[in-house]
Amino acid sequence: MKQQSAAVPAPVVLPAGAMPMDRPDFTAYVKACIKEVVSLLREQIAVPAGHEWKLASLALLLKRDDPIRSTMHGAAVQIGRVWPDERDPKQYMIDIHYYWQERILLENGKSQTIGKPRHQVSLWCEKGRPLWGKLQNLLPEEAPLVLCADAIPELAQIVAQTVNRATGQEHNKQVSPATLQ
Repeated sequence: MKQQSAAVPAPVVLPAGAMPMDRPDFTAYVKACIKEVVSLLREQIAVPAGHEWKLASLALLLKRDDPIRSTMHGAAVQIGRVWPDERDPKQYMIDIHYYWQERILLENGKSQTIGKPRHQVSLWCEKGRPLWGKLQNLLPEEAPLVLCADAIPELAQIVAQTVNRATGQEHNKQVSPATLQ
């Protein structure tokens, strides 16, 4: 009878320059990314008159105390009317979903690459009466517009420039020129 040898696990191969992170470090990375992108967007996006940021607290955003799982499909922030009015044809609905750049999670001796290849935002920017089917996409392409960058400050700058241009607010905030990618 032929003896079977015990299966030897394949060695973990990491992308060039990538360092694996344990769960606490990975969680800290995700939280830091979200805090940075939200802070930069709040500084750079000119909120139209009568509108405000609609931000959930970080604790609410990070459901079940698991920042990795709860934001894998985007950490959402919105800009909307202070007092919503479904009959107002001039109201904006701006929805920003941030996806953090991929990192390697090392857990229980196994590695898993999680995230997007670059920092990324899916952006919706609309104006009009949502319940009446009178929403107008204000972006240069079909929504959602996907914007990417290698660094969070660069991504925030691109997103802010795009939103400010779409809402006609570009003269209200000082944002350096950046190109869409």
